[in-house]
Amino acid sequence: MAKPNCLANVQSLFFLLKKKINLLSSSSSSETDILTIQWSSGAGPLCCSDPPILDPHSGAGHVEKLLPTYVIGSPYSKHAAVLISDVYGNFIIILKVADKVTAAGFFVAVPDFLKGDPFVRPDTKRPMSVWIKDHSTDEGFEFAKVVIQDLKNRGYSAIGAAGFCWGSKAAIQLAKCNSIKAAALLHQSYVTMDDIKGSDHFQDLSTRPKGIS
Repeated sequence: MAKPNCLANVQSLFFLLKKKINLLSSSSSSETDILTIQWSSGAGPLCCSDPPILDPHSGAGHVEKLLPTYVIGSPYSKHAAVLISDVYGNFIIILKVADKVTAAGFFVAVPDFLKGDPFVRPDTKRPMSVWIKDHSTDEGFEFAKVVIQDLKNRGYSAIGAAGFCWGSKAAIQLAKCNSIKAAALLHQSYVTMDDIKGSDHFQDLSTRPKGIS
């Protein structure tokens, strides 16, 4: 789950993501760069013990009805980014992340992959083990492919994706099938090393190189 003090970090990551997209777009390679950044050791108890504030009126963009999808940024940019949320869906912070990412030159789409049904921690009758059965990461991947194709149909030629926690699995699946130019995994969950195998462009940025503080 992205926190407010991570917004600058995420913005820096997308400047780097754009750089990678430009490099790959100018080369003949069909492979995808996969970036990963961790501010912790991965998914843990805090993911479910500290849920975000949900507010449908947050963000400077607007909602379109592909899934529905929150969008922001210039429709004339050739760069597009798809943000795939964690289990809490399109809450305030991820929409603020989208607003920040536009500063890196992206048109940003944040689809509601959870279809208005985010995980609610106080709901003891529907714990994570039950909720996840209705929201498999494979289903998220199938929805993501539809969104990516829609962006391509609109003329965006350089598309990347960022998956947060639950959404990281769909992002890496998009990368492996070469649907996108670059993928970023943030606080990844449900991702194994087997998922990453086969990519010659995987970079672990958990050591926070210069430019990502």
